[in-house]
Amino acid sequence: MGRALAADIGWRFEDASRDNFQRIAAAAADRRESLVIAAPQLEPAERDAVGVELRRIRWVQLRPGAPEHQPYPDLAIDSTQPIGAMIAGIRNELGI
Repeated sequence: MGRALAADIGWRFEDASRDNFQRIAAAAADRRESLVIAAPQLEPAERDAVGVELRRIRWVQLRPGAPEHQPYPDLAIDSTQPIGAMIAGIRNELGI
């Protein structure tokens, strides 16, 4: 999904582990580069730490079923939809 989104919007894609997520995000921010990163779900404190240290990050969570509330500042997407529908929803909601 992340790779398809990155290709659709013309951004670079990285598949990150919890251990290297912040390093990858910081390197992209230093280069002022837009980037799609696929990573395991981070704890709220981990997300907050990354958000404070780097410029604007938009968080999207993919999960089955319609989200009852937005657990992140930005967006939760129903991962049971076709990839094209998920990409369209992300682009629409985030304005990209």
